Amino acid sequence: MPKGMTSAQYMRERRAEFRARGGCAECGRPTLPGRTKCKEHALYRAAWEEKTRDARIAAGLCVACGKRPPKEGRRQCEECIERDSARGKKWRERQKEKRQCTKA
Repeated sequence: MPKGMTSAQYMRERRAEFRARGGCAECGRPTLPGRTKCKEHALYRAAWEEKTRDARIAAGLCVACGKRPPKEGRRQCEECIERDSARGKKWRERQKEKRQCTKA
């Protein structure tokens, strides 16, 4: 690691270099088609996300943030639902500006 650089900065730059070369964002190996990770890291990430989601459900917390209880009948809290809704709305507006098809 270069002097004067934190480990987080170093890893951020290292991952950017891997992605720029078309490799896995974690290790630089060839990626799965249309993805940013190799098969090993894609499977690892999927298992980690499933474990985290299951733990949050068991604890009665929002699956997105893990901080607040979910809204009645949902798996996300009100704040995360609103955030995701706003993000989706912005995405749909950008797609319309690009004149790309959206269903909503």
